[in-house]
Amino acid sequence: MQPRTKAFRVLRSALIVSGAIVALVLVALPPRPQAITGADSSLLGRTVSGAFHVHTRRSDGLGDKASVAAAAHSAGLKFVAFTDHGDGTRTPDPPEYIDGVLCLDGVEISTADGHYIALGAAPSAYPLGGDSAGVVEDVARLGGVGVAAHPFSARAELAWRDWTPPIDGLEWLNADSEWRDEGRWQQARALSTYVIRSAGALASLLDRPEATLARWDAIAASRRILAIAGHDAHGGIGGGVEQPAGRRLRIPSYKATFRTFSIRAVLDRPLTGDAAADANAVLGALRSGSFYTEISAVAAGSTLRFSARTAGETVAQGGVLTTTAAATFSAYAVVPNGATIVALRNGVEVARAPGGSLEFQSGEAGAFRIEVRLAGAPGQPPVPWLVSNPIFRLPAPSLAPVPDRSAVFTLPASGWRIERSEGSDGSTRATESGEVEFQYRLRGEPRASQFVALVHDLPASLPAFDAIAFAARAGAPRRVSVQLRFAQDGDARWGKSVYVAERPTPIVVPVAAMRRADGPAERPDTGRATSILIVVDLTNASPGDAQTIHLADPRLAR
Repeated sequence: MQPRTKAFRVLRSALIVSGAIVALVLVALPPRPQAITGADSSLLGRTVSGAFHVHTRRSDGLGDKASVAAAAHSAGLKFVAFTDHGDGTRTPDPPEYIDGVLCLDGVEISTADGHYIALGAAPSAYPLGGDSAGVVEDVARLGGVGVAAHPFSARAELAWRDWTPPIDGLEWLNADSEWRDEGRWQQARALSTYVIRSAGALASLLDRPEATLARWDAIAASRRILAIAGHDAHGGIGGGVEQPAGRRLRIPSYKATFRTFSIRAVLDRPLTGDAAADANAVLGALRSGSFYTEISAVAAGSTLRFSARTAGETVAQGGVLTTTAAATFSAYAVVPNGATIVALRNGVEVARAPGGSLEFQSGEAGAFRIEVRLAGAPGQPPVPWLVSNPIFRLPAPSLAPVPDRSAVFTLPASGWRIERSEGSDGSTRATESGEVEFQYRLRGEPRASQFVALVHDLPASLPAFDAIAFAARAGAPRRVSVQLRFAQDGDARWGKSVYVAERPTPIVVPVAAMRRADGPAERPDTGRATSILIVVDLTNASPGDAQTIHLADPRLAR
C-alpha cells in the first residue's frame, strides 16, 4: 500500500500545482474586447481597418505576402502596408488584393538617425541612406509619405534621433517598442496568457507612450505632422535586421499583432475591389491624416468623426484651418461603457466629456486632437483607446532674413584632384565654360567601402566662412556628400549630403548643418579646414556605379 500512497501524494501535489498555475493564469487573463453598438452604418462602411509597418520574408519577417494577407483577413483587416527593409531603389509591387486584403508596398530605410518608412514613393535612381535630412528630402521628392519608425525604441540603434527634418509623420505607438520597455514580470504575465487570449496579452504590454506623444505635440504646435500606430509585425522574434540574432520564435504571430490594434482610415467612399483605385483612396487618407488608431483588443469596430468649422470653412482631422476666426470643434465616437472623450491642444487638455460626444470652441493657434480613454485600459499610464490626428491652426510663419551668401574665397576649376579607393576610378578637368567636370566609376562587387572623391585643398590662411556654395548638374540624379577635412585634427571630416539633379541647381551647404563623418565629436574651427571634398561612396551609390557631375562657381561663402 505504501507505493500507491506515495504515488497518490505525488499526483495530488501535481494537481495542486497545476490548479495554482491555472488559477494564476485566469487571474492574469486580460478581458475580452468590449462590444460596440450603434455605429453609423454609412460612416462604418467607409472606415476601413488596416495594419501599417509589416515585414515579410523579403527582409526580416517570417511569412510571405500571402500568409500575411491571410492573417490580416482572419483579424478582420482590409489593408496592409508592407514595409520591408530596403534602400528605396526597388520598384514597389503594384497594389493587389490577396484574400480580400488590399496589399500596399512600401519600404523601411535605414538612415544615420534611425529608420524612415516611405509609402507611395517612386523608386530612387540611387540608394537612399546616410543622414536623415537627405532621406526625408528624397522620399518627399519621390512623391512618398514618410514616417519616422519606432522613434523612442529602447534599442538605441532603432530610435529616431533627428527631429529637424520635415518628416511627414511618426509612429506614436510601435508594437516592438512597447514590449521592449516592459519589465520581465509583465512580459512573463503576457506570455502566460498568450495562448488563451493572444491579442489581449499583447495589449497588456501597451501603455501611454508619454515621450512620443509629447514630441509629436511639440512639433505639431508649429507645423503639420501626422502620427500613426506601427505594428512592426515580423510574425515572430529572433534574427533579422531589427530582431536580435537567434532562433525564430513565431510569437507574436501576425494575426495576434493585427488584432491588438488597427489603423482606421476614413475614406470618401467604401472600397470597390479595384486594387489600384482603392490603393489611391487609402494612400490619400494616410497622406491627408484622415485616419485614427483603435486599440482593438480593448474594443473593436469604432467610428470617429472629428472636424472644425468656422463661418467660411470646415476641415476634418489632418486638415489645416486657414482662418483666424474662432472655430467650433466637434468630435463624436460610438463608445463602450466607461469612456471619456478628451480634446487636447498642443498636448494640453482643453475639453472633456463622459461618453463619446464633445464640442468646444477655440480661436487659438496650435494642433487640436482627440483621445477617447476607457476605464480599465491596459498600461501605466493607460493607453488611450482612440487617438485621432490633429486639426491644425498654424502660427504665421516668421520671415527670417535670407543670408547674403557672398563669396569670400573662390575655388578655381583647375585646382581639383581625385582621391579614390583601390579599383575605383575618377578624373577631373576644367571645361571651356569654366565648370569643373568630375567623372567617377566605383569598383564593382563585392562591397568594400568603394569611394571616389573630388578634392580641393585649401590655403593655410582662410577668411571666415560659414557655407560652401556652388551650382551642380549630373547625367542622372545623384546624392553626394560635401565635406570639410581637417588634417591637423586627425583628418577629421564633417559633411552633409546634397541632391544633384540633371538640370543645373544652386546648392548651399551651411557649415552648421554639417555632421561628423569621421574624427572627433566636436567640429574644429572652419579656419583649420584643409580640404573640401565632393564624395561618392556606397552610402548613396552602388558598386560599379559611374557618372559625370559638373560643378560651377564653387566657393566659400558667408
